[in-house]
This record gives sequence, structure tokens and C-alpha cells, in this order.
Amino acid sequence: MRQLYLEVERIIKSIDFNILWKGFHPYPFAIYNTETIWLEKEEIPYQPEFCANTCIRFRGELLAIWQITESEEWELVNIAVGVVHEMFHCYQEELGESRYPDDLKILSYPMEERNFRVKLKENRLLAASMRTQDINTRKKLLTYFKACRQFREELIGDDIHQEYRVETIEGAAEYISLLALKEMGEEMIYVQRLEEYMTVLEEGSARQLDIRRISYVTGAVLLLLLSQVRVHLTPGIGQTVDTFWELAAKECSKITREVYKDTNDNDLMKVLGEPCSQQEFIDYQQKGTNAEDLKELKDIMKVLGEPCSQQEFIDYQQKGTNAEDLKELKDIYSCDIGYVIEEYKEKQKEQIKLFFQENRKKYIIEGFISGYDPMNMIKLERFILCSHFIVITETDSKNQLVLNGPVVVQLKESKGREINGYFK
Repeated sequence: MRQLYLEVERIIKSIDFNILWKGFHPYPFAIYNTETIWLEKEEIPYQPEFCANTCIRFRGELLAIWQITESEEWELVNIAVGVVHEMFHCYQEELGESRYPDDLKILSYPMEERNFRVKLKENRLLAASMRTQDINTRKKLLTYFKACRQFREELIGDDIHQEYRVETIEGAAEYISLLALKEMGEEMIYVQRLEEYMTVLEEGSARQLDIRRISYVTGAVLLLLLSQVRVHLTPGIGQTVDTFWELAAKECSKITREVYKDTNDNDLMKVLGEPCSQQEFIDYQQKGTNAEDLKELKDIMKVLGEPCSQQEFIDYQQKGTNAEDLKELKDIYSCDIGYVIEEYKEKQKEQIKLFFQENRKKYIIEGFISGYDPMNMIKLERFILCSHFIVITETDSKNQLVLNGPVVVQLKESKGREINGYFK
């Protein structure tokens, strides 16, 4: 394992971090397993604060940590870019980042069919913008993407901002790890990983419903797209409470004016339904989207029409977009998102049901959730199943209780973090 540490260190030292993100720099890191922690100059026994892959404060300094499992022990490139991902979290922490998501709110994200139907179209627009090589087409697709998001903001309100926050924190770190692959000379792996992201965005699968996980992908691809169309996200980390998408959305109005300036590309403006003038389209984008507007202007993605194969869609995007093609373009896949949602809900119910099929004891405790693994939690009404671990702080004593999973905690209120018991 010491040799693995040295190899990861060698790769990290070969990367110009300032190219990845202006001002970004390396941080100390550790790799560990359930028995030992490997630091730069020593090995120490495992300690409980080393949990999952993340950034922690250890011995007074920020430290990127990566857990080595048997299955990945020698996947050197993946470990190296994973460590860079976690180092970016150290950088965010150093700059005073405040735009962190509330993971417990994400567990209560509304399973609303219309929202996910538009979100799937939104994600496919994002993938389409990356597949095309035409910069003007990318900008046009970005304006449609913005309209989708405005519609969903009207539909689900503040819940959508949790998506934006995950994109800002985790999506940004994932974007950095993508760029790191290029800096490492791993162009083939970079292309492969980006293609995997495109597939995730395009597929009408249950992955669309896992808001935290899908936001890693949307955030990384969105930041890549914004860099390619030269949208600058200012002010920087630690200097604003606006998420990356909220900053970018302000710039999209300028892009709309630029894209449609002195153009007779009326068919592109018919993307919203009935014909409208160039100025009406620009005005529509600037004033924002609400449900009533969308009813009048039809669905943004009706431009895509009937189903076509994935390859036809990819071929179409690669050759570029023109007005005549847009009228005939078909959708990537047909998808009954309502069925996917119901199946997803049933699977979650089944997981909790299986937990309680074993002989479980209920422990009465007054406290609140103070630590958790956000990637391994599901929620059903007032019950949260934690397959990995959860940390409870007792109300009176302030004593911290670490519960290894599987464990189910019972909330006092459906959308709170206070608990009145757990099952083990």
C-alpha cells in the first residue's frame, strides 16, 4: 500500500492544478482501509473520523482521504483522480464555500411526474449540447435547457435549489477530476467517462430519480459546457451564495441575444410550439418561464418529435443542427417516467420492509442527525434507512452516538432532522 501511495503522489505532482481551476492547489492526502491509514510520511492505525471518500480536518489541516477497497486496490488512475476530486473539496473548504446541499431535504425530494418528465428532457438537452461540435448549436441548446429549469423552478420551488447546490459542490469536484484525466494524459479514459455521463443523462432509468447522484453528472457536464461556450462564473467560490447554475442563468440571457441576433432562424424559435417572432423568443427567455407560459408555447422538447434510435440522435448531433433538421428530429428514447417513479418507490418500500423482517429492537432516544453517508440513505415518510452509518447527537448530553448500518432512524417530523428513536 505504501507503493500505491507513492504512485498516486507521483501522478498528483505531475498535474498543474492551476490549469484545472485558477488558484487550485494540491493538499495533503491519505489512503486507508479498515485497519491502516497511510499518510505522506507515516502509517497509523485506523481512526473513526476516516469515513468514506471526502475532505476532513486532521491534525489541524485539511486532508483529502480515499478509502481503498479490495476491488479497486490497484486501479491507480481512478484512485488518483478520486483524490484530486477530494482535494477540490479541501479547496472549497479553504475558500469558505457555503453552498452545500441539505442532504436530508434531498431525501424528501418530491417524486413529481411532470418534474421528472421535464428533467429528463433537460438532461437530454445537456447531453445533446455536448455531442454537437457546433458552438452556436451548443448555445441554442443551452437556452432551451434554461427554459426547462425555469419551468421546474415554478413546479417544485425550493427543492430544485438542492440540485443546484449538489452541482456546485460535487459536480464541480467531478468536473475537476474530468479535467485531471486530460492533464494526466489519459485522453481515452476521459472520453470514455464523458460518454458514460452522456448515457446516464439520456437514459430514462431510475438513475434520473436519484437526485444527489445525477447532480454529480449534470454539474460536471454543465461546467464543461459553460467553459466551452465561455460563460464565466463570477464571483468565485466563497464570495457568493448563488450556485453555479444561478450565476450561469444570468449569462444565458446574453447568450440568447447573441445567438438570435440578426437571424431569420424562425424554425428554431418554433421550438416552443406555435411560431413566435425573434424578439418574442428573446423576451420569453429573459422574463423567465412559468407553467402558464409553457402551456401557451407548448413543450420545449416537442421539437424532438417521435422516437428514434440513440445512434441516429448521436449522428444527428455530430453533423450539426439546422432549422430543417430540427423540425424532423426525433426523441432519443421513449420513456414512461411515471412507471419508473412507481417502480423506484416500490423498491424503496421493499428495502425498508426487508429491514424490518428481521428481529429489530427499538431504542428510544431524543437527539438529532449530525453525521451520515448521503449516498447510502433512503427515506419513507418519517423513517430513514442508513445502510452504511449515521451519527446521532443526544439532545441533553450532546454525546455523539455512531450507529453502523443497517439502521433505521425515526424522525420527529417528516422533513426535520430531530429523531425520537432508532431501530437496530
